Amino acid sequence: MEKTKKSYFNIVGGVIFIILALLNIFLFLHYLRYGGMWWRFLISIIAYITISIPLFLRSKKLWPILVGFILLSICQLIYCIIGTIRYLDPPKFMGSNTGINSPAFVAHLTTNLFAIGANIFAVVITILTFKEDTRRKEKIKKLWFVPTILSVLSIVIILIFSAIKVYILNGVFIFLQFTYVFYIVGILFAMMWIAYPNGFNKNPVESLEKI
Repeated sequence: MEKTKKSYFNIVGGVIFIILALLNIFLFLHYLRYGGMWWRFLISIIAYITISIPLFLRSKKLWPILVGFILLSICQLIYCIIGTIRYLDPPKFMGSNTGINSPAFVAHLTTNLFAIGANIFAVVITILTFKEDTRRKEKIKKLWFVPTILSVLSIVIILIFSAIKVYILNGVFIFLQFTYVFYIVGILFAMMWIAYPNGFNKNPVESLEKI
């Protein structure tokens, strides 16, 4: 009897999401102390830990991953909306004349939309695994890398606008971008495991019941 091969994509993904949770604890404490939207880091900590659980357990019940990415999607959307409102009336909220016609607003909107899109695609891919269906497996094969690409585009835009000095490059900002890099790696391995739970073999997207 041929032994079913197993991948280690889940372990790498689980470790990365735990690291992300730890990094976000620092950001949560920083913004809680000095002011800012600390709540989004608290939600992110909960989401990252939730996502890591089935990855470490190699569980075929992926609803915690679904819940985690839904939380991240909602959190990012709320953050985007609040930020947009601030740009609509910058003298009141920001103490400057930076408005919706500024490069800073373009950077804010595009990076957040890409990040939201990445999380939503992760939600869709996870939902596709909930029912054994060949057509759904084919969709997963075509979509599993999309969240990673959108996440990369999000940080590339941040780097571009940082190069033209739209953002203030302080220590916390750089640390925040550092966490985004970890997120790209985490979502890559999480989606890779969902698509290829038994590794890159001749029959990709095998049933999660086999793992």
